Amino acid sequence: MEDFENISEEGKKEVERLRREYVISEEELMTYKEQKLLENMYECQYSMGELLDGGEKDPHYIIMSHLIERLEKHLQNKQKLR
Repeated sequence: MEDFENISEEGKKEVERLRREYVISEEELMTYKEQKLLENMYECQYSMGELLDGGEKDPHYIIMSHLIERLEKHLQNKQKLR
């Protein structure tokens, strides 16, 4: 769990709550982190659409869209494997 230090305080509390309640595995913890990352990426993309000069046509907005799509597909594939 080398990345635990990089999680926000809120995230650490949630992880500890889940571990106490469910005793989650490392894989479940990784999925939780990926889902939280996706949420943050959605928020970032929304802000980028408002703040970038080109809005949704800005190359950086488009790159963020591709990254979001890639993470969404990754999470969907993980669900299919279960």
